[in-house]
Amino acid sequence: MDEAGSDECRLLVALAAQEDDATLSRLQLIQAAGLDPGRSDSAVKAALRHNFIVEEDGHFRLAVPLMRRWIRPQSDTRDTGACLSG
Repeated sequence: MDEAGSDECRLLVALAAQEDDATLSRLQLIQAAGLDPGRSDSAVKAALRHNFIVEEDGHFRLAVPLMRRWIRPQSDTRDTGACLSG
């Protein structure tokens, strides 16, 4: 997986770690994912384009809350770069 994909996975893991209805601002999301703010734009755009996340009023959440159940166990056992593979 390329670097943008790995960063995209980090975003998903960061959102999955939040409470069910919690949303994060762009800065909070980037910080929670441990990404460099200057290089995170492509990962955010990719996650939006792939419909993994949605933005509402400047805050982000998982597009499908049920994804949280899958991402949490996967992130516990695999590196974040593998979070989107089967």
